Order: sequence, then C-alpha cells, then structure tokens
Amino acid sequence: MHDGVAYFAADDGTTGVELWRTDGTTAGTRRVKDLWPGPLGSSPQAFIELEGRLYFMAVEEATGFDLWRTDGTAAGTVALDLMPGQESLLFSDAVAVGGLFIFHQYSELGDEPWRTDATPEGTFLLADVYPGSNSSFPTDLTVVGRRVFFVAENPEVGRELWVTDGTRDGTVLVKDITPGAVMDPPQYLAAFDGRLFFSAQDGGATGRELWVSNGTAAGTRLFKDLAPGPPAGRLRGSSPWPARCCSPRMTAAPDRSCGGAMARAAERASSRSWRQD
Repeated sequence: MHDGVAYFAADDGTTGVELWRTDGTTAGTRRVKDLWPGPLGSSPQAFIELEGRLYFMAVEEATGFDLWRTDGTAAGTVALDLMPGQESLLFSDAVAVGGLFIFHQYSELGDEPWRTDATPEGTFLLADVYPGSNSSFPTDLTVVGRRVFFVAENPEVGRELWVTDGTRDGTVLVKDITPGAVMDPPQYLAAFDGRLFFSAQDGGATGRELWVSNGTAAGTRLFKDLAPGPPAGRLRGSSPWPARCCSPRMTAAPDRSCGGAMARAAERASSRSWRQD
C-alpha cells in the first residue's frame, strides 16, 4: 500500500506481467504502465518506500533489471538506471534508512554491501568486506535508528556483525564476537528500543545466548545468559531467537533444538519465553 493505493504485478494476457494499481474498486483498478512494451512483461517486484515515494524493481530492454519510481501515473513511472553500462542492479534485500537504500549487490568485487540515494552518482559500494573478488555475502540487513546492521564474512574474523551509516567510513566491523575466522555467525537480528538484539556465542562457557549491541565494540555484549552453563557439557546455551517484538517489550524464545530450528522453538514459545523490558 502507498497513499491508500495497492500496487502489484499482474498479467492481463496481452502485455505480460506489468505494474498495476487498485484503490479497491473495479473502476480504480488499472495497469499503470507497460514498462517493457510487448508480451514479455517487466515483472515488477520488491516494492519499497523511501521518503514518501514508491520504488520497485523491474526489467526492460534498455536498462536491464533496475530500480524504478512511480507516482501512480504512466508519465511518473520511470527507470532510474542507477548503474549505467551494467546489465542489472540486483538490489538484494534492500532496506530504507536516512534517505538511502542499503542493499547488497554483485560486482567484480563479489557480493558486497552497497547504497543508493536513487541517483547514479549516489549509488556505490560501501565496503569490500571480503577483499578481492570473493564475496562477503551480506545478510540479515536490519535497521536500527539511522544505521543498518548486517552479517558478513571477512577472511580474518569469519562471519561477524557489521554496521553502516550509509557512508564508506561508517561501514565497519562491530566486533569479532567469536574470535578468529570461525563460521559461527550472529543470527536472528532484531531492532528494539534503539538497540540490536541477536543470538551469538563468543566461544565461552555460556554457549549461544542473547546479545545486544549499540553499534560499538564496547556496547556489544552478552545481554543475559538465559540457560546458564553448557547443557550436557556442550556449548549450546539457550540459542534464543526473537519470537516477537512489540512496544514496549521484546519476547525471545530459547530454542533447545539442534541447529536452532525456528519452527520447533515456536511450538514451545508459549511455555518457554523470555521478556525484555
């Protein structure tokens, strides 16, 4: 929904999958624009708002797969062509913050964190987290205030917690929580009360537990040892995942199942839950 209008992709059997809009009435349901003229269709997807404007991804012959903006009219629906000369903008897992989109994008430097202000000159790589052509594969992009936390891989510290404010200088490793190049990453990132809560383990005796971060190394710490000590001598801890976030409290469910299977943990959440206030 955007300004009381629902936008969606649909195929009318003639133009292929294109951008449509509806206000909930038959008269107010129509195709916005045939973005890729002909029967192939532009396949609009990944709708997202930024500062009162609606953006989405679509493909057409001239720009490839790229970001578009619409005001709900044919004339006001335009391709932004943010990466001229490149075939496609992937715009993977994009989030909006502070007048920017933060996302991850594949280039000659691999799959890394990028940003855009919806202009070609404001679209660029934030950091080559895994130096060279290898990929850091950013995941779990989570907005907290005017910053975005994410998990990415680096050859020296393994897969760890990173943060960006949308600038190159402000895209940094938060903390090497599990020391060394160990692949035991933070999981289940959730924003709450201006801080980031997540599941992590530092290689110590507590196992995987509930952690909190304010975006600094000093402010990234174990929040609570929900299941004190390693059960049965194994460093597994409570393996919490955020089951529910609602103001003014956050609820997290400890998951005792091997591998942290969320479905099984959810079944037990009603009888085994923790509340943070």
